[in-house]
Amino acid sequence: MTRPGFRTMAGLGMIDAFVVRLLSFLTFAALARILPRSEIGALGVAQGAMAVLAFIDLCPEAILFRDYVSMKGQMARYLGAYLLFWALKSALMLLAAAMIGAAMAARYAAPALLLIILGYAAAARAASLGTLGREVSYIEGRQAIIVLVNAATGAAVLGAVICLSPRYGLAVYLLMLLVQGGVQALFWLALLARAHGIRWPRLSQAHQVAADIRHSVMSYALWTHLSGVSTGLLYRSDVFVLSALGTPLSLLGTYSICLSVANWMVVVPQMLEKALLVTWAPLVKDGHDGLQIRRLWLRWAAICCGFTVAVWLAWRLGMGAWLVKGDTARANAYIVPLIGGITIRALVGPVSVLAALCCIKRYVAVVYAPALAAGLAVLVALVLAFGVLGAAWANVAMYGIVAAWSLAFAYRDSSIRGWLRGARLPTSIEAASPRASEEGLRS
Repeated sequence: MTRPGFRTMAGLGMIDAFVVRLLSFLTFAALARILPRSEIGALGVAQGAMAVLAFIDLCPEAILFRDYVSMKGQMARYLGAYLLFWALKSALMLLAAAMIGAAMAARYAAPALLLIILGYAAAARAASLGTLGREVSYIEGRQAIIVLVNAATGAAVLGAVICLSPRYGLAVYLLMLLVQGGVQALFWLALLARAHGIRWPRLSQAHQVAADIRHSVMSYALWTHLSGVSTGLLYRSDVFVLSALGTPLSLLGTYSICLSVANWMVVVPQMLEKALLVTWAPLVKDGHDGLQIRRLWLRWAAICCGFTVAVWLAWRLGMGAWLVKGDTARANAYIVPLIGGITIRALVGPVSVLAALCCIKRYVAVVYAPALAAGLAVLVALVLAFGVLGAAWANVAMYGIVAAWSLAFAYRDSSIRGWLRGARLPTSIEAASPRASEEGLRS
């Protein structure tokens, strides 16, 4: 199957991102209007807990974005290994979620927090089961089906929340998330089984399964995972830190509403990054003119800036006041740094895509590891000094650090610097690595 180009993938990806985010936002907006602010805060605590646990959620199937062509003939074997790995990590994540839930329930003297965190974790694991099939379908050019499935299930969740939440509260939302994840998982797994087959590993094949997982993880997936999890932790760690310090759930509710709005600025770059990764991989391997990368980056920046303006205008024109129900001044103080920080990070996103294709290990070690450590230190310091407002401004500091170090990395890396100046790309991914690695280590 011929994979579509960047314009097609980015266009359909943007439609999917818009539909999913719109339905998710409308669902969250309905919850914000229906539920007490403290329950919205409890939901934010659950989301923050899952951001911390995302370190466990290693996805070896991420290598398919880079090596799909070479792995396609053995897809059934790899899919079986990936599904077994999902089951093992899900059990571990649910156990960890129960421990965090118990600690938060004791911290707030609210036993319901344990059930909320566990319910959200179970729904997240169900959703992740369908991610494997959805990502393979994305790579193979079935974006239209992805849009339809996400739209149908998202609309069902929204309808249930509007009709049933006034009576049954947050439990309806958590239950519908679990149903949505389960339905999508069954659909995508059935599609995978039909297209490629799934070879379930036997006990005698444990060594082969371990080898497949190890190859997928160590050659690519671990490093993209650490990069993505670091971004997610920078984005959601503020809620977790605030809840660990005992911030009132009502304040966390207002802050979570602002985060939900700012989430638009996260999803759009994520969809563009996937499109660029699939599109640029052949360019790197075939040695195309690096000017193509520069043009795509400029297009990327224009889209991200356009979304920033759109989200800010929507907030100022009444969406913010409608959502926060009277807490407008505090919410306005939160939303400005949240949107600003995420936009700063989004504009340098293509650097991480280029690094993923030639030097992902070094990029994670040189950029994300120290940036995450410095960012979390700034976050804790600002939260202790200024509370929730400090957490909001910590986003600017954290994403600013990531952006600055990413640009410094691109400038010092000979391959990436050459590509951005319009040089021809090396003829293979491997050819790009040795000299760049040496320069990165020296830097």
